[in-house]
Amino acid sequence: MTTISSGLLLTFFGYLFGSIPSALIIGRLKTGKDIRDNEYQNMGANNVYHSVGKIWGIFTFVCDFLKGYIPTSIGYFLYVNELLHGGWFLGIAGSTICGHNWPVFAGFRGGKGASTAAGVSFAIFPFISLLLIPLLVLMNTITKNISFAAGICFLLIPLFVFSKNHGIYEGYASILVPLLILPKIIPLFIKMIRTSKLNPKKMWYIVVYGFKRAAEYSARKSSLFSTKIKNSSKDIFTKSTSLKNSFFSVQKKKSDRKKGQDDCKK
Repeated sequence: MTTISSGLLLTFFGYLFGSIPSALIIGRLKTGKDIRDNEYQNMGANNVYHSVGKIWGIFTFVCDFLKGYIPTSIGYFLYVNELLHGGWFLGIAGSTICGHNWPVFAGFRGGKGASTAAGVSFAIFPFISLLLIPLLVLMNTITKNISFAAGICFLLIPLFVFSKNHGIYEGYASILVPLLILPKIIPLFIKMIRTSKLNPKKMWYIVVYGFKRAAEYSARKSSLFSTKIKNSSKDIFTKSTSLKNSFFSVQKKKSDRKKGQDDCKK
């Protein structure tokens, strides 16, 4: 089999393997619904984690991770052993992420690609990927948003790769991985800007809680603020009424005292 035919076959296999809709299948089996129709609106492990359960979310992540890891590992092995051209190796790595993001088996409505991209990264840059795990945990602890935390880590991979002695195609792969995730992230970023109207506090709420929960949280905060204002106004009115009554009471006592003194003089 020639290099070209091998590359084409593996690239096609990578796309089909990446297209297996793990999250959709698990969501259907456990809930009977299409999990892409809920507030997360995507076919990913994070959606399953929140809408089905933690164990099933972790299981979905493993499945999606392997969708990227297995084809990329095969392609990388053939590439480093000079059995496959670097361009085909990149095609195989990219096709797995494309399969997850735009799956042929699920109407081309997939996930954001983070779990599959993690599998691709571990197949090519295992040491760098392991180094970024503590940062991923830290960012997720701060933001409570695993997608946002993973996005930051993927953007840092090229910096690590180009600072070490990696081949040119490994360098291309480090750029390719975050680039293939961007088409899924940019619409969400634009939506966040429009929804928050560039208010940093509202943008942070959206990053941490998501769009729906951020709106609910903001509404709840506004409601509490309004209630506090009403209570404050009520307290001010009560205090002013009390002061007014006290003032008139003192004036009346003075008037009564004066009247009593006048009566004594008479």
